[in-house]
Amino acid sequence: MATVLIVEDDRITRKVLAMGIKNLGYRVMEAESGEEALSMLLGVDSDVDMILMDVVMPGMDGIETTGRIRSMEIPAVIIMLTSDDSSETVKRAVMAGADDYMTKPVDPNQLGTRLELALKASSFYVYRHNFASQIEGFESFHAEDRKSMDIIASKNENLLSDLLKTLNLIAKMRDNDTYEHTSRVGWLSMALAKAIGEPEDEVISLGLAAPLHDIGKIGVPDSILLKPGSLTDREWEIMKQHPIFGWKLLNRFSSGVLMTAASVALNHHERWDGSGYPKGLKGKEIPLYGRIVAVVDSFDAMVSPRPYKEAKPVDWGFEEIRSLAGIQFCPETVEAFISLEEKIEKRYEMEKQAQI
Repeated sequence: MATVLIVEDDRITRKVLAMGIKNLGYRVMEAESGEEALSMLLGVDSDVDMILMDVVMPGMDGIETTGRIRSMEIPAVIIMLTSDDSSETVKRAVMAGADDYMTKPVDPNQLGTRLELALKASSFYVYRHNFASQIEGFESFHAEDRKSMDIIASKNENLLSDLLKTLNLIAKMRDNDTYEHTSRVGWLSMALAKAIGEPEDEVISLGLAAPLHDIGKIGVPDSILLKPGSLTDREWEIMKQHPIFGWKLLNRFSSGVLMTAASVALNHHERWDGSGYPKGLKGKEIPLYGRIVAVVDSFDAMVSPRPYKEAKPVDWGFEEIRSLAGIQFCPETVEAFISLEEKIEKRYEMEKQAQI
């Protein structure tokens, strides 16, 4: 059950909103001030999906409260409630981190629809929040990378909308065992891009994009994708179309992150010697981020268990990647990847211990 926090100093307005939202099937929390709202959000039972925030309140107003909530990196959608819908007020609210606004008195007929839309948006905030937590857990990344997240946001005004569209499409895919793999491809890609010397905002952008590298498999028939035995030549040719399916899916969007994801999806099966697919690109004809994901995707597949094979040791995986430099993989990319061997081994060992 999704949770809505109502921040409203007027008791009658707050109770009317609470009753209407409960009738819509949501769990409701109430705060009569910005200070109380912040205290509640810091509590142990503070999983909030959406916040209805009054703009005008005594003490800390709604705009200041919104700014503080965003600085706390709480993954919730914030809808401002205001009787003043002037462009200046709306602009201040958006600059503070608000996602939407509704004029007071709130139209009950609109409330359900707006909350439903906000709930869809909340999945993006959880995704972004969880991804930021992964960054904090990787010892080579530091606090300045939060600034890089802001740089990404400023470069990608349509990132929220575009990611939501993509996440909704992903949700339609069947649930298989690839989630852990895609997560590891994300942080491995970040680590490798950082080692190569890419700018911090581009490192994080690739980390967001790389997990979508195989999204094109949604276009491959189940009879082929889930086939337990070997594929026929015809089936293999269909399977080899999934980079094109992924590119067509992601290339429709305007954000820089998803444009990167489109390029990665299209190019991560190209090979340094030109024998890859779908285009047979050779050497540095292959875009850099395609070269990066080609290495980390193959490495994780080697050292991770699958229903049809046991996991190989991590050190074996590094030796195999090294042996394919100049054949399947870019030699410079492989060299940078090998330099991360100790850190990556520690990360895989931590994940292994966590599963015991």
